Amino acid sequence: MPDRTVVAFITIDCLYTECFFTRLGIMRNGRQVRNT
Repeated sequence: MPDRTVVAFITIDCLYTECFFTRLGIMRNGRQVRNT
């Protein structure tokens, strides 16, 4: 089973690197979104 600590750490790191929002944009639009 995956460690929630690791997942949480990656999620927080992604929030700071804005990669989380970028992935959401890719998943929603199906293509890369420009940095805003």
